[in-house]
Amino acid sequence: MWVNSAGLLPTGGEKFADAIAVRPMTLFASGVGLAAWVVTLPFTLFSGEAGNAGKAWVLDSLEYTFVRPLGDIRDNRQD
Repeated sequence: MWVNSAGLLPTGGEKFADAIAVRPMTLFASGVGLAAWVVTLPFTLFSGEAGNAGKAWVLDSLEYTFVRPLGDIRDNRQD
Protein backbone atom coordinates (compact mmCIF):
# COMPACT_ATOMS: atom_id res chain seq x y z
CA MET A 1 0.00 0.00 0.00
CA TRP A 2 1.27 3.44 -0.91
CA VAL A 3 1.95 6.04 1.78
CA ASN A 4 2.90 9.69 1.26
CA SER A 5 6.14 11.32 2.42
CA ALA A 6 4.66 11.88 5.91
CA GLY A 7 3.95 8.16 6.21
CA LEU A 8 0.18 8.59 5.83
CA LEU A 9 -2.22 6.71 3.58
CA PRO A 10 -4.09 8.79 0.99
CA THR A 11 -7.25 10.37 2.37
CA GLY A 12 -10.69 9.81 0.92
CA GLY A 13 -10.56 13.31 -0.53
CA GLU A 14 -7.27 12.62 -2.28
CA LYS A 15 -8.65 9.40 -3.74
CA PHE A 16 -11.84 11.17 -4.83
CA ALA A 17 -9.90 14.01 -6.48
CA ASP A 18 -7.67 11.48 -8.20
CA ALA A 19 -10.61 9.47 -9.56
CA ILE A 20 -12.76 12.44 -10.59
CA ALA A 21 -10.20 14.97 -11.83
CA VAL A 22 -6.62 13.73 -12.14
CA ARG A 23 -7.18 10.44 -13.97
CA PRO A 24 -9.54 11.87 -16.60
CA MET A 25 -7.07 14.70 -17.23
CA THR A 26 -4.16 12.29 -17.63
CA LEU A 27 -6.23 10.12 -19.95
CA PHE A 28 -6.97 13.21 -22.05
CA ALA A 29 -3.26 14.09 -21.98
CA SER A 30 -2.50 10.60 -23.29
CA GLY A 31 -4.79 11.26 -26.26
CA VAL A 32 -3.12 14.60 -26.93
CA GLY A 33 0.28 12.95 -26.66
CA LEU A 34 -0.80 10.23 -29.09
CA ALA A 35 -1.97 12.83 -31.60
CA ALA A 36 1.29 14.77 -31.25
CA TRP A 37 3.31 11.56 -31.60
CA VAL A 38 1.48 10.62 -34.82
CA VAL A 39 2.00 14.12 -36.27
CA THR A 40 5.73 14.06 -35.49
CA LEU A 41 6.19 10.40 -36.44
CA PRO A 42 7.76 11.08 -39.87
CA PHE A 43 10.44 13.22 -38.24
CA THR A 44 11.08 11.00 -35.24
CA LEU A 45 11.32 7.90 -37.43
CA PHE A 46 13.94 9.63 -39.57
CA SER A 47 15.95 10.61 -36.49
CA GLY A 48 15.47 7.26 -34.75
CA GLU A 49 13.66 8.76 -31.77
CA ALA A 50 10.11 7.47 -32.42
CA GLY A 51 10.27 5.03 -29.51
CA ASN A 52 11.52 7.63 -27.04
CA ALA A 53 8.89 10.13 -28.15
CA GLY A 54 6.13 7.53 -27.90
CA LYS A 55 7.23 6.54 -24.41
CA ALA A 56 7.44 10.11 -23.17
CA TRP A 57 4.24 11.39 -24.81
CA VAL A 58 1.95 8.35 -24.64
CA LEU A 59 3.14 5.45 -22.49
CA ASP A 60 4.26 7.46 -19.46
CA SER A 61 0.91 9.24 -19.17
CA LEU A 62 -1.01 5.99 -19.71
CA GLU A 63 1.03 4.36 -16.93
CA TYR A 64 0.34 7.35 -14.67
CA THR A 65 -3.37 7.00 -15.45
CA PHE A 66 -3.83 3.25 -15.06
CA VAL A 67 -0.93 1.71 -13.11
CA ARG A 68 -0.38 3.87 -10.03
CA PRO A 69 -2.44 3.38 -6.85
CA LEU A 70 -5.58 5.47 -6.36
CA GLY A 71 -4.71 8.64 -4.44
CA ASP A 72 -1.00 8.53 -5.35
CA ILE A 73 -0.67 11.88 -7.12
CA ARG A 74 3.10 12.22 -6.86
CA ASP A 75 5.22 13.21 -9.82
CA ASN A 76 6.57 9.83 -10.95
CA ARG A 77 8.96 11.10 -13.60
CA GLN A 78 12.53 9.96 -13.29
CA ASP A 79 14.90 12.63 -14.56
